[in-house]
Amino acid sequence: MLLKQKKFIILSAIVLLVCGFLLIHSIINTRHILIEQYNAAINLIDQENYSKAIELFDELGNYKESIKYSEYAKAKNLYDEESYQDASDVFISLGNFLDSKTLAEKSIDMQKQKQEQEEFYNLALEKYNNNNFQEAIVYFNKSLNYKDSKDYFQECNRMLQLLINANTISAGIRFSAGIKEDGSVVFSGRNFDEKQKISSWTDIVSISVKGEIIIGLKKDGSVVIAQRSLHPSYRVDVSGWNDIVAVSAGERYIVGLKEDGTLTAQGHNGDGQINIDDWKNIVAISTGWRHTVGLDIDGNVYIAGHGSKRQLEEISSEKDKWSNIVAISAGGGGKGEQNGIRGNGHTVALKKDGTVVAVGANEEGQCNVDDWDNIIAISAGDFHTVGLKSDHTVVTTQEDSLIQQEISSWTDIVAVSAGYGFTLAIKSDGTVLSAGFSADGQADVGNWENISICKEWELKFDPEIFPLIFNKQ
Repeated sequence: MLLKQKKFIILSAIVLLVCGFLLIHSIINTRHILIEQYNAAINLIDQENYSKAIELFDELGNYKESIKYSEYAKAKNLYDEESYQDASDVFISLGNFLDSKTLAEKSIDMQKQKQEQEEFYNLALEKYNNNNFQEAIVYFNKSLNYKDSKDYFQECNRMLQLLINANTISAGIRFSAGIKEDGSVVFSGRNFDEKQKISSWTDIVSISVKGEIIIGLKKDGSVVIAQRSLHPSYRVDVSGWNDIVAVSAGERYIVGLKEDGTLTAQGHNGDGQINIDDWKNIVAISTGWRHTVGLDIDGNVYIAGHGSKRQLEEISSEKDKWSNIVAISAGGGGKGEQNGIRGNGHTVALKKDGTVVAVGANEEGQCNVDDWDNIIAISAGDFHTVGLKSDHTVVTTQEDSLIQQEISSWTDIVAVSAGYGFTLAIKSDGTVLSAGFSADGQADVGNWENISICKEWELKFDPEIFPLIFNKQ
């Protein structure tokens, strides 16, 4: 019996030792697991995987500082979700735990910024919905990181580029066209094959007429075109054009300025007038008879086509005069010979100070603009140039005294366009005046009314808004 008792005691002791060992091993193993889970959760915070970190810390309960770490991870997650007010409340409750105090202050600052951006965003949206893109883009720029401000900013950018370059009247050679406030187009002139087609156009914001082509730019950046009977090799197709912010028609060719500052062109290229693929950062375009002019964001002038080499040489020799350019216009024609050059065309540029410079053919005084001042807009025709003054009167280089007298009597003018021997001008009431040659009825605009007026071109003179629109910040 005694032996059995001893065996039982020994066996029990062994069992107890084994159980103790297993218990100790279990405790050590559990502790090891807890440490691993604890450290893994901390690493997850460093990896910004807050939801998983919170899950692990909550499983750990009161282990070490799991509760504080869990709250810290929740606050960091709230911060990333831009719930700055809730995040600051949690960080403040954590006191001096880790960098909670610093992050609390940062959250409060971010909440203030968010509220400010929300105010800018709501104000910008109101301006945008009222088609006040000029003010809208400024406020969207101040709230770029809020909601969909970047998308709205880009749309304002596109619309302002389009409106800055918009021409709502265009005097051509034998035809003229104008845009009404409802986006439809009025037309003057005879013997144009696709006149009926023009009457069906809608949502037009800019128009250009030259020779046998009339091109219209729609609000969505697409383009429509009407053409007189042309040789098949000169006909153009703009069905694939998009993201266009300006258009200009030359003699049997067309040019479009894209939103990204590059150009696209089609049509006649006998003089290299559409060799413009390498032009970049362009903000304005104009076409004459057979030459194309571009202006970039830095005020540099580009010219391609007939007479371009001579014109660029003139500009290069007078660099001081050709500085601070804000607008350009290509004219000509050109007829007869001057200094051995035939059909050179001319290019006119408006400077920020309201003066005007010009190069090219001058056989009819079309470049005689040196004494002009207080000019706010220009237009070069085939053999003459007109300028709109800040007092809303008009000056012209045309030498015909009767035409000069008529144009000098105009008042309250808000836009001008020079064509082949005639000039059109929009009054502030949306009616249009004309003076000069009209054998084909191209200047018969007395019945035009409610013509659209774009004042955004004035932004060319704004040193803050203009670079913002063209993304030079």
